[in-house]
Amino acid sequence: MAAAGGGEVYPTFWGFSPAVDLQMQCLQSTLQHLSTCNDVPELNILLVGCGDGRHLLKTISQARRWPQRRLNFFIIESDLELLARQMLFLTLALENPVQMGLQEKCEMFLELFGNSMVRSKTAAYLQDKCALFIKCVTDPEYQQSVLSLLNMAFMKYKERDELEYIFKFWQTPEPKLFPIDRYWDVKNRQFLGKRYDSRKGAYDWDLKMKLHDRGAATISAMDYNLWREKGVAFMIREGIYDVPNKTLASHMTVTHRHGKVQARGYWGDITTSPYIAYGIETEEKSLLRTANGVSAKTAQDLSQYNILSMFHELVTGQKYSLPTTDKNGNEEESSCNISSNDSVGQTSIKQEDESNKQTKGDADHEKCGEAPNYLQINNVVIHFLPHSWVNDLHRRSKFLNLFNIVYFSCRFMVDLHVDKIKSYVTIVTKVAKEAGFAATENTDWKRDHIATFERVDDSEENKGL
Repeated sequence: MAAAGGGEVYPTFWGFSPAVDLQMQCLQSTLQHLSTCNDVPELNILLVGCGDGRHLLKTISQARRWPQRRLNFFIIESDLELLARQMLFLTLALENPVQMGLQEKCEMFLELFGNSMVRSKTAAYLQDKCALFIKCVTDPEYQQSVLSLLNMAFMKYKERDELEYIFKFWQTPEPKLFPIDRYWDVKNRQFLGKRYDSRKGAYDWDLKMKLHDRGAATISAMDYNLWREKGVAFMIREGIYDVPNKTLASHMTVTHRHGKVQARGYWGDITTSPYIAYGIETEEKSLLRTANGVSAKTAQDLSQYNILSMFHELVTGQKYSLPTTDKNGNEEESSCNISSNDSVGQTSIKQEDESNKQTKGDADHEKCGEAPNYLQINNVVIHFLPHSWVNDLHRRSKFLNLFNIVYFSCRFMVDLHVDKIKSYVTIVTKVAKEAGFAATENTDWKRDHIATFERVDDSEENKGL
């Protein structure tokens, strides 16, 4: 979460640190003291202010790399729009491969995730899904029948009503209701002030002297400049990106001549970029090669690979690898047979057919009154919590000594001066110590994306990130 000057909190539509598998970050001392449910160890994870669900999706996707555990996620966000987006990303990730191929799923995800403008096909998918989302937030029994891994029972009726309002806004096809191109330009002018006329130099400074210097060297100048100028981060498929991405709309209290009012607009990031979450790290080290000090692959390339591999592993339970080539240099296409196991239902997919598939989603099911057929994942429960609970969660007996991992956001903050970032790390360490946590290792403010702390006064060795 990013605080606004007037006490407001700007929505974090994308994360400012790379996606991580939280089980990989968990200390062995924590894993040795997990409680069990039906003889299955339970890992309880609190995520505060992550914004985009990146850690949730990566942890779920890689769950079968680890011994069987029940993963309980508890999510608190500053804005309901962020929970709405996480519902969207979750259902997109769980789309049955019979309805949507991996490549199309990856492209659509990145568009909705980080673009101010999307293709008409992507906008149509979003509008179709809103009917499902509205029914889910207004009918708990239906929601459990469709997305059983999602628990919204903690949410207040008022918050459910607000989510319904958000989805109805997304569902409205009229683009003039959210002129994000105008919002983006106004926000850019306000931020840059006198530097606006020489903004290309400001973009270059922020990229090279801040993002590249702090470890995000895969972000190319061409991609970053386009995103800073227009808000379009991912243009993987040729097409026309001309429909406003309404999932980036939110409300902020602003001062008007008649007093303070709630204004809809784009209030998110315009300096750091959506590339941090999936575009600066990868397990496929060949994508990190450099030539003359310049990354051979861009953050767009890494984002596409990481999302594709994440969705592939979610479906198959197997790590994704780059296609091999034959002796003539042609890509050898392969197919994946997906068997039933503890985490997903039985289905099958051929990668060679994905590029030719027409995205159907679950619109046909919904029009016929049938429940959409999403991939089923066992041993995962995602709890949405009211954003007001961030200040009093520790007073609720149900959550006392419950969490094994607690994650709080923030990392790549381009707007902050170096001294401010160093001070931020110092303050975080001090606050953690006062709360009874000790750092597990020294934190390099420039290179480390995560500062890790362990609770020292508890026999179960809870841990916070």
